Amino acid sequence: MTAETNNDVAEQARAWVVRLASGEMTDNELADLKAWLGRAPAHAAAFSDARALWQRLAPLQETFERLERAEAARPVEITLPIARRSRHRALATAVLALAACLLLAVFAPQIATQLEADYTNGGEAVRVVVLADGSRVTLNRNTAIAVDFTAERRLIKLLEGEALFEVKPDPRRPFDVVAAGGVSEAVGTAYAVGLSEGGARVVVTEGRVAVSLAAAPGAPLALAAGEGVRYGANGGLGAKFTLDGRRALAWRDGKVIFIDRPLAEALAELERYHPGRILLWGDGRRVQPVSGVIDIDRLDEGLAALAATHGLRAIEVTPFLTVLR
Repeated sequence: MTAETNNDVAEQARAWVVRLASGEMTDNELADLKAWLGRAPAHAAAFSDARALWQRLAPLQETFERLERAEAARPVEITLPIARRSRHRALATAVLALAACLLLAVFAPQIATQLEADYTNGGEAVRVVVLADGSRVTLNRNTAIAVDFTAERRLIKLLEGEALFEVKPDPRRPFDVVAAGGVSEAVGTAYAVGLSEGGARVVVTEGRVAVSLAAAPGAPLALAAGEGVRYGANGGLGAKFTLDGRRALAWRDGKVIFIDRPLAEALAELERYHPGRILLWGDGRRVQPVSGVIDIDRLDEGLAALAATHGLRAIEVTPFLTVLR
C-alpha cells in the first residue's frame, strides 16, 4: 500500500472535522473515525490541528450519543469522501469547499481577533510583556490584547482570555482595560481582568481600581486589594466579593483552584485550557459545588478526579471532546 503523505492525512482530517460538525454522521462513520484516529499518531495530530478551529462550536451532544452506540461496532476500513478513487474526487472538492465556507463563517471573529491583537499567547504557558510605559502584562494561556497608548491615556483592549496588569504609575495618563462592555481604570496598581461567556471578572491584588459599564451609567464601583467583581456583557455589575489574590491568579503557576464553585462554572473555566470542548451531560445543578486544585498541564487527570468525587465519569470521546456524565 502506498504510504500516506502529510497532505493526504491533513485532507482526511479536515474532511472528518467537517463531517463531525455536520451532525449527520452515521454509526458506521463514527466507528470509522475512532479507528482512523487510533491508526497512527499522525492522524490524531492532524485531526487536532483541524479540530482546534472548531472549538467554539455548539456542544455535540447528539453526536456523542451516536458515538456511544458505535463504540461496540467493529472498526472497518475507512472510506472517506477524499479517497483516491477518481469517482470520489468531485465529492471531495465539494466537501473541502464546504469546509472552507464553514471555517470562514465560524472563525471570522477569531481571525479578526488575531488581526487586531498586538500581543497574543498560545496554550503552552503564560507570557510576560513589558509595555512602552514600563507596565507589565502577564498573559494567561490563549489570551490576546490590543494596546492603544496616547499622550492622554493608556488603553488596553482584552480581546480574548485573561491577563494580569501591573501598572506603572502615571497620574497624567489613566490606565484602562476594556473588556465585555466594561472599563477597569487604575493609576498605579495590579489587577487581573478575564473574559468569560457571561462577561468578565476583575480582581485587584494591589492598589485600587474603578470599574464602570457603558450600558449602566453611574458612579464607578471602587475595588481595593483583595476585592473583585463580575459583570455581564449585557450590562449590570455583580456584587463586590473578597478573595485570595494568590488563588485567583494561580494560573500563573499552571494551576486552577476552585472553592465551592458550581461544576458548570468550573468546567467552563477549565475549557480555556482544553484543546476542544468539555461538556457536562445532564443537569449540572444537581451536582454539589466543587473544590480542588487542578494542574493545567495534567488536565485530563484533574478532570477525571473532579468527576470521580461527584460520582461522574470523564469520558474522552476524542482528544477534542471530553464529556462528564
